[in-house]
Amino acid sequence: MKGELMTASEESDRRPAGEDPADAIAAAWSRERPQTPVGSIGVVTRIWQLAKHFGDDRRRVLAEAGVDPATLDLLSVLRRSGPPTR
Repeated sequence: MKGELMTASEESDRRPAGEDPADAIAAAWSRERPQTPVGSIGVVTRIWQLAKHFGDDRRRVLAEAGVDPATLDLLSVLRRSGPPTR
């Protein structure tokens, strides 16, 4: 199947049972536009969900430390730049 586009039902056959929101989105597109390939919807939707989860967690940890993301980025650049650091 390498390089071939899958329908929602073909993709769901490859996963354990249990529908998640990404499956529901792919199924809705398949129902409304059967000719539209939906194989990547599940992967992309899950990546977006993970990115949101990691971003939320990063912001929470930074807030607990009293640091905002811009300050962390600046401190990281300074630390990576090498001497002269003190």
